[in-house]
Amino acid sequence: MSNTAYTRQTLDLERAGLNRILGYSKGAPASSPIGTKAPTPQLASTAIGARRLSQELKNLKAQESKTLQDASTSKSLEALYSVQYNKVLKEADRVNVDTRLLKTELAGAKVEEKLNLMPTEKVRRLIERWIPGGNTAKKLVMRRRGR
Repeated sequence: MSNTAYTRQTLDLERAGLNRILGYSKGAPASSPIGTKAPTPQLASTAIGARRLSQELKNLKAQESKTLQDASTSKSLEALYSVQYNKVLKEADRVNVDTRLLKTELAGAKVEEKLNLMPTEKVRRLIERWIPGGNTAKKLVMRRRGR
């Protein structure tokens, strides 16, 4: 070992805040630096990195495609829900009309029942139901009135 190796070792110890005498008691001095090495490309890690980047790019493209597809599906569902909503509204309107009609028919049935309880109406209705052509009297009256 060269004399400079001991010198470097003692300087290193002083810089570290230690006593330079410790360098002599340890034995071998610090080795001399060889110099800087030229950077060698890490071919394996570069290939893995390139493959990883390629896969990440594929993943991003797939994610973008899925996002666009989800947006399209969302718009389609929105249109479908709008159609279904309008259909339900029309059905609700129809049910309301049917309900009003049934209430009117119920009121008419109640009136009919009251009429059936009257003796003269009972007889007229029985004649209309039981005698064939029994409603001809009604037709005659309607013709005379001009209806």
